[in-house]
Amino acid sequence: MFLGKLSRRAVSLKPSGVADGHLHALLLKSLTRLRVARQQRLLAAETAISAVVRIVTVIGGGLTPTFGSFFGVPSLAMHASLIPTAPHPRAPMRQQN
Repeated sequence: MFLGKLSRRAVSLKPSGVADGHLHALLLKSLTRLRVARQQRLLAAETAISAVVRIVTVIGGGLTPTFGSFFGVPSLAMHASLIPTAPHPRAPMRQQN
């Protein structure tokens, strides 16, 4: 709704000069990219997760604590409780002062 109103308002603008025309073109291009990105997000949200992805996630979640036991973890229960608290490899590192 809001994006449609904004696009209609942007299209109705009449640039007065060449510079304004370039800015108007950039505005229209940005609004188009925003609309396309929104449509892609909505499509991705409606798409169901395949069974293969679910099975791999469940099996991987079970194998992760089991794999740790091969390296001599003293307690498999302790290892399973520590896995969710481990930082994600792509998580930003905090700077220490």
